[in-house]
Amino acid sequence: MYRVRKLNRKLPVVARDAHFRRPRLADFQQAFTNVVRKASFERVLPSAAELKRLNRNLHSPRGAISAVDTIKHGNAGVVLVPVSEQSCVPSLAEVVRVATGHGLVDILERRDLHPCALCVWPGIPASFDNGPRCVVDRNGQAIPTAGAVLASADEVEKLLAHLPHTEFTPWLLELLREVWDEDPLVMKLRLLMKLFGDWPAMAIASSFASRQLPGMIGERRPRLTYRAHLGHVLEQFPVISVVSPLEGGSLTVDSSAAAALGGQFVHFPSVSTTLVEGKVERWLDKYSLKPEQLLSKVQPVELVNSIFPSDPIGTLKASRETLLAKLFQLENDMESVGFGKSAQSIDKIANRLDAQFDQLAAAIKTNSRSEREIAVNQLTKARSYLRPLGRPQGPSMSIVHYLNFYGPDFPQILASSLEISDGRHHLVYLGA
Repeated sequence: MYRVRKLNRKLPVVARDAHFRRPRLADFQQAFTNVVRKASFERVLPSAAELKRLNRNLHSPRGAISAVDTIKHGNAGVVLVPVSEQSCVPSLAEVVRVATGHGLVDILERRDLHPCALCVWPGIPASFDNGPRCVVDRNGQAIPTAGAVLASADEVEKLLAHLPHTEFTPWLLELLREVWDEDPLVMKLRLLMKLFGDWPAMAIASSFASRQLPGMIGERRPRLTYRAHLGHVLEQFPVISVVSPLEGGSLTVDSSAAAALGGQFVHFPSVSTTLVEGKVERWLDKYSLKPEQLLSKVQPVELVNSIFPSDPIGTLKASRETLLAKLFQLENDMESVGFGKSAQSIDKIANRLDAQFDQLAAAIKTNSRSEREIAVNQLTKARSYLRPLGRPQGPSMSIVHYLNFYGPDFPQILASSLEISDGRHHLVYLGA
């Protein structure tokens, strides 16, 4: 597992004047009663054959097909995980959102509540999730790489063009070629299925027909479009909880929809994370800084100015005068009590110390500029990893960046390191 440190930071406001309250077990029990049992006769589920065909096309795990039948017959509820319509690869935040949904399903199963299935739904409008899908190269430059569509399987190398070749790069290239599809959403969902393929009870909860509803202007009115799409899914499936992203405009829609439906489903926010890679941690340790200092609005140059004195020569001169004054005072005191020979040796020490200060001053003149430049460069790179292009890391970073460095086990290890019931921001340290 990765090391985790939690920041004491509250979740964003999800209602007008109320902070989000973490749901209790009784809330899920009530949702199961309202959604799965009472309203089952009112629900018109889509064709099971269509859902199974969709799951097979998406290379869903083995349990997905049986989950379709279980949901169809009203024997299970749905934990819905919305993902964005944008990009052919998921962002870090979307992977964490799926991990949050799986953790919630696991908790509900261990509490012996009604069975439920994890379902991924590509329903968030692109205008709600307009992150650049970056990777960060060796020079610390955040580069948007993942476009909306890849014309062919051979173009998947574009996604990794700016990343160094690692031991996992051949595996990742093969994986991206395997999941490629001309429809970017199919490719994204296939990739999510592969990354979490060892976890049971995962199914796709919506056909892609819900992407376009007649009479809706998606680009101009994304909030209204998303609300209509979400309502369409809630009419079809026994959704007992929606795992909402902490960024974008869908958060308020999810919470208001839950309130409007009289608590028929539980609004559950995703985990909030920032990943601190090993090289970033080493740079921060070198200058005795914490990640949250770079996550704030303080610029790296300001931090460097607080680390290095603005006038190192003046600081050195002041230190020399203070130290020599104390030595001369000691010399006078020893002569006054009759230790003249010892006082003469202190005078020699003072002369040697003065010469060493001169050497140190010459070294500072030579090296101070280069040390400051190195510090600014390293902290600027660290900030690019923590806040690529000045944006929050989760919705901005492409998952291919981390898969290239940490391999196929990365999603599962990350998920096992997170505590989904804790609303504090998780700082996850990936280094050893």
